[in-house]
Amino acid sequence: KKKKKMFRSVLLRQQTSSLGWILTSNTTHYRALSESTKNIKKAMQRLAVNSHRFEHFAKEAECEGLSDAASVFRAISKGATTQTLATNEFMLEIGDFYTGQVTNDTLSCLASAIESTQEDANVNFPKFSEVARKEGNEDLAAWFDRLAHAHKNQLSSLIELQNQLQTDLSEDDDN
Repeated sequence: KKKKKMFRSVLLRQQTSSLGWILTSNTTHYRALSESTKNIKKAMQRLAVNSHRFEHFAKEAECEGLSDAASVFRAISKGATTQTLATNEFMLEIGDFYTGQVTNDTLSCLASAIESTQEDANVNFPKFSEVARKEGNEDLAAWFDRLAHAHKNQLSSLIELQNQLQTDLSEDDDN
């Protein structure tokens, strides 16, 4: 694990120097210039969306019997997923895309996941549902309701995992 973090730090140091990022004093934390931070977030958003868009396009092509087109769309989708994961490495020192929290270990990833999932389950999807209903789009409102429910289930799983890991870590500390 330590080797992975060290490699990540060296990799980030090499990559970030050409992007105009600033290395803070004797640490592996980087402070991105605000425009660079915005661009990383835009890139993450576009890559993640494209990954799913192209997978959808591949399924459409398959339904139409166009296997060659489906293969191309699927390859692009997988490439976008890989690019999203690689771009996410830059976010580690800036902070999570949604929460702004630094997510450099499992517990910090869990805290960030809980925060964003809770917001989606209790604020965002219910709000989206309300707007869809006001606009007379009951099917879309019902979909947002289902998403809120799914995210509440995910939230329960995340909180349970967090509690278990904290218990396990505290037991390890006691030994």
